[in-house]
Amino acid sequence: MAGTTVYGTTYSGGNYYNGAVFSLVPSQTITATAGNHGSILPSGAVTVPSGSTTNFVITPDVYWHVADVTTNGISVGAATSFTWTNITADGAIFGSFA
Repeated sequence: MAGTTVYGTTYSGGNYYNGAVFSLVPSQTITATAGNHGSILPSGAVTVPSGSTTNFVITPDVYWHVADVTTNGISVGAATSFTWTNITADGAIFGSFA
């Protein structure tokens, strides 16, 4: 393992059936949703490489404002963007509007 990448080998396969070297980069899923009267981008089930950083943009509809943004149920305030850093587990982000 180097960083978040896992390396391994196989006994057979590859060129000339002498085995192969492979790498796997684990991924996490962030579920991004918005309440009525606004949006969050990216949205839905967002798959990201483990250890990466992803930025979310929260946009209210006309005549509305961001009331609160929560990550894993914890308020981060009325933000219009949120950068999730060093993602090592599945999570959720939700934007609400008033």
